[in-house]
Formats: sequence, structure tokens, C-alpha cells
Amino acid sequence: MYRYGIVGGKFRLLHYAHREYFIQAIGEVEKLYIVISNGDFKRYATLAETQQSIGKIMQNMGFKAGKDYEICIAPYFSDNEVWENWLIENLAIKNINEWIIFN
Repeated sequence: MYRYGIVGGKFRLLHYAHREYFIQAIGEVEKLYIVISNGDFKRYATLAETQQSIGKIMQNMGFKAGKDYEICIAPYFSDNEVWENWLIENLAIKNINEWIIFN
């Protein structure tokens, strides 16, 4: 089991598959970071609404904010290496062997 999991995406429109993805990811890690990308693309809800909706989904599944998961907003990065560096700097995960990225 990995210590941390990261689910990243635009989450432009939340749907049932996202819920299933969260369940799968959190079942394999101690703590899940859900990273919402903020970029120049069409969004069907504001970032705050998306963050709130994801939080409700997680709470309805019985997961506790701060303990089981954390929701973050990040700039959109098209380059994986730049995105991973942002994760290391902003999520305080120093050992890359402790995490798994679900994408």
C-alpha cells in the first residue's frame, strides 16, 4: 500500500465514474490528494463549486476531509515533470516512492 495517492484532472463535469475512481484510489492509499487543474478551458461549474461537490461525494462515501483525503487546486500543466515538481513542492510529499498517481 502506498502512503499517498494523487488523482488529478480538470474535473470539468463531475460524473459517476469519478466517484468510482475515488473509491478505487482511496482503497489503495492511506491519504488521497484530489488535484483539480485550473486552466483556460471550458468549465461547467466554478472551481469552488467543483471542489465543494467533490467534498460532498467523498463525505457521502464516509471519508473524512484532512484525514482520508484533501482537495487541492493547481495550475494546469501539460508537462508531467513540471506537474510532479508542483506536487512535491505543494503537497509536502518528499519521498516519491510513497505516492502513486491515478490518471
